[in-house]
Amino acid sequence: ESEITPANFPALLYAAKAARWPYRSPAGPESLQVVVTPTTTVAGSPVTLTAVADDGRYDSNGWGSEPVQNVDAARYTVDAASWSAGAVTHTMKPADGALDAPVEAVQATVDTTGWAPGRHFIFVESRDSDGNWGVPGAVFLWIDAPEKVYLPMVMQAAD
Repeated sequence: ESEITPANFPALLYAAKAARWPYRSPAGPESLQVVVTPTTTVAGSPVTLTAVADDGRYDSNGWGSEPVQNVDAARYTVDAASWSAGAVTHTMKPADGALDAPVEAVQATVDTTGWAPGRHFIFVESRDSDGNWGVPGAVFLWIDAPEKVYLPMVMQAAD
């Protein structure tokens, strides 16, 4: 367990993320290091979402070569993957201002207005310049219930 599990867990996780399109998703950039700051907030407060899109992680172990392209887009969805019916995608922007490299840091400000209290799942996907969407990365965001405001009782004088 101390040797085999740590050495193989990343491959198993990647296989699970690519299971929907196992021969297509690995051609696109992997979305890594997905972070939301803060991790807990109240509805209506903006949060910052960041990730790294990396198109150079594919390795064929000598069975051909996968070309590496620049990352040309990144997006996120909330509580449903982009391929789910009714999912709404939101654009992420490059942290350095230009999508011009095979590895790009991307970011977005997420508006949580109207979100229900509880745990929300944010999926991040990125695309290379050949049009290949890669496997998603994901992170949880917790929305706390708004604090209850107690107003003092006003007593009316009896007539």
